[in-house]
Amino acid sequence: MLKFIKSLKRNMIFVLKLETIALFMYTYVIFPLCQMVLHKVMISQGFGYFFDKGIRGVAKNPWILLTVFAIIIFIGICFYFEIMILINAIMDSNQTLKDIIKKSLYSIRKLISPFGLLLVLISSFISMLIHFNLLNRVMQGFGIVESIKIHFANNPRLAYPIGFLIIALVYLFIRFIFIYPILACDNNTSVRESFSLSPKLVKKNIVSTSIKFVVINLMTTVLFALIYIIVIFIVVLIIKNTEIIRLQYAVTMTIIDTINRLLIFFYSIALIIINLEASVILCRKYADEDINFNCESTKTLSEKRVKKNTRVWTLLLIFALAFFILTNNDYLHNFRLKTGYNPKGRKPMIIAHRGSSNSAPENTLAALRAAIEERADGVEIDVRMTKDGEIILMHDSTLKRTAGIDDNISQLTYSELADVDVGSWFSSSYIGEKIPTLREALELCKGEMAIMIEVKGGRYDRYDIAKKVVSDVEEMGMSQDVVVASFNQDVLKEIKELNSSIVTCLILRFAYGNINEMEHVDMFSMESYFVYKGISKNIKNSGKSLAVWTLNDRRQMASLRDMGIDQVVTDNPVRAREVFYEDAVPGFLDNIITSMLER
Repeated sequence: MLKFIKSLKRNMIFVLKLETIALFMYTYVIFPLCQMVLHKVMISQGFGYFFDKGIRGVAKNPWILLTVFAIIIFIGICFYFEIMILINAIMDSNQTLKDIIKKSLYSIRKLISPFGLLLVLISSFISMLIHFNLLNRVMQGFGIVESIKIHFANNPRLAYPIGFLIIALVYLFIRFIFIYPILACDNNTSVRESFSLSPKLVKKNIVSTSIKFVVINLMTTVLFALIYIIVIFIVVLIIKNTEIIRLQYAVTMTIIDTINRLLIFFYSIALIIINLEASVILCRKYADEDINFNCESTKTLSEKRVKKNTRVWTLLLIFALAFFILTNNDYLHNFRLKTGYNPKGRKPMIIAHRGSSNSAPENTLAALRAAIEERADGVEIDVRMTKDGEIILMHDSTLKRTAGIDDNISQLTYSELADVDVGSWFSSSYIGEKIPTLREALELCKGEMAIMIEVKGGRYDRYDIAKKVVSDVEEMGMSQDVVVASFNQDVLKEIKELNSSIVTCLILRFAYGNINEMEHVDMFSMESYFVYKGISKNIKNSGKSLAVWTLNDRRQMASLRDMGIDQVVTDNPVRAREVFYEDAVPGFLDNIITSMLER
């Protein structure tokens, strides 16, 4: 067994590089493409949601069935090609990449047969199992996972046949484990012949083969579990000594959530590589003399070329890793506008209401700075237009509540408002805090977080305020970093006509009917008390986003945590982050982390 484990180390680095790129493609190209195609076809056939009309309705639709079958075939071929590349690399890592790809493409022709189709279907199934974490997030977009959970909850007896099915699948996995190495290494062997050769190789060694695969997979899992625990404790120690006390737990959970994604990414890679390495090693060991396993290429790389390629691969890996972290990390990569496919199932973005209005006077630069310090992902502000056309931050139509002046904003010029104190009502610490302009707010938040700009009503033309807001946003180069929100649909229509790239958000207290057909609306923002699973699903499945306002109660936050909300508007960003990220680690680890931070 030790000799077998040591032999797994050969070519591991080269294969790791190849598989990292492959998994990168699954994450950002293959699965998103499949979901996009299926979504378009389902919408065209009148199925806004996979189970809205029942599984029978879907099963009777030939176009949906044909699309699903085509996607299964596509995934199967992609996985088969991936496996062929990896096996050829395992056999000889000194081959040129061009040579490896050429061999792998050549082997695809074997799939044009009845047994080839069977292998493609098997490959698709294996791919979905291995990449289940990615696929799960795709399926959640259609409500498939939730529907399956409900079905099993209502039919607990299904656990027994499912258990037997899993055992049968494991047996078949062991029995046909050598199909891929045989096809990769012997160009003269057909798919049909490989189905008969693999069981013959396994037959005399089924017990030892099973033990070896169980051991290496168990060792891999234990190793990653240990790495996970060690990394978590390092993160906790770093955060404890670098962050202020009230932010420590929230920041820790956010970073751990990203670590979870990263480790699952590499865990998937490790499982594929180790199982493939093991299958090739054992296949060579068990093979009869009439099976050719001489996969070494006559065209190999020079030592100088190998070093050069190593540097190139290293740079590619660093780039891929950096890209993965930035696109999966809500702590480092602040507020993101999501109006399309989201394969990673991120936690909802934490949006500070009127800035961090619990920590500083609302809609002031001080409130925006507080939101940045409290690690909010984004900030929501209210804007109005003055008599002379300046856009300023202000929620109310008058200054009575925040400055004690009962004058209407739209009847005053900016010069009349510039020196008004809007901070002393909140605290003596903020005496002299001024009313900021939209440009000042954009300048402060640029590069730090994006802004949800709520356009308030007033005694001015909707076109004038829309034009001025768009002008300020474009001058700051932040068209891709803002959401313009309003209760008024006409304002949003004007925004879209002026700049179609700006994301628009319709604010609703409650909703009824098909609200998804509004082409000028990219996103909806609803009062938290009127949000329920049905409307959340409908909005999400229409390709639009959903924000919830204003969410401050812990219990209400917890109740909305699993509804697929995209953004949460709150007066307390730290509390919201704690609630929405508290499931990033298992309960026992959460207790340990909490006790460490409290010491």
